[in-house]
Amino acid sequence: MKTLHFLILLLFINSVFAQSESRIVIKKTGKTFCIQDEKGKRKISNLKFVKRIAQYYQVLDKNNKIFYINDAFERKDSVDDFRGVCGTVPHYKLRIKENDSFFLIYSDENFYDYGNLIAAEIIAKISKDSADKVLFINGLDSFFYTSNFTYLNPIIDPTTLIMLKNNQYSFYSKPKETYDSIAFNAHYFPSLKTVKNGFYGYYNICQANYKWIGPFRYHLARVQLKSGKYGYIDDEGKLYL
Repeated sequence: MKTLHFLILLLFINSVFAQSESRIVIKKTGKTFCIQDEKGKRKISNLKFVKRIAQYYQVLDKNNKIFYINDAFERKDSVDDFRGVCGTVPHYKLRIKENDSFFLIYSDENFYDYGNLIAAEIIAKISKDSADKVLFINGLDSFFYTSNFTYLNPIIDPTTLIMLKNNQYSFYSKPKETYDSIAFNAHYFPSLKTVKNGFYGYYNICQANYKWIGPFRYHLARVQLKSGKYGYIDDEGKLYL
């Protein structure tokens, strides 16, 4: 009987908390979004962009102003809202070696491989006819990352390779697209900034067609078009003016 009373009390407490917990609903009509609470009493309409971060949604309103809102309908102009992850995952060390004809790219898992008993494997081989130099996304010939990298930053693969040939940069996966420079000194979240003919872009997000391009803050980055107008791009390359 005591067990039954305890279970009933537990179900009652869960029910109370479930009813008091607020949730917001995101609706899209045509090209705009609407945010409302689940009862439809509070609503924010005509939004250009809405996307989840962790505890908050990042929002771009009709006037191109960014704000953040959580499930309790609490609205802020700025937040520090990053997802936490477990560190007990594979750790990888990438390095580049070369011989007379090739650049050899090695990957070595060194977290679960206690004592480093398993030899590093060659994951790519690039002919020296194709490149004078090969770099990782940090601009160096070695790079360390964990498998959490692709969870926290799905835009760029940590094994991405950059080739330098005749002072022109290209990505190993897209060798025909060349750039005058790549901003290795910038943080590679969510991608690398590219420069061509004095204009800027982000690899795998947008072409180097902008007069100026800022860093990403979560899913959005401010840009200036060749015409001089300002707007935002999202992490899929869509432009919002």
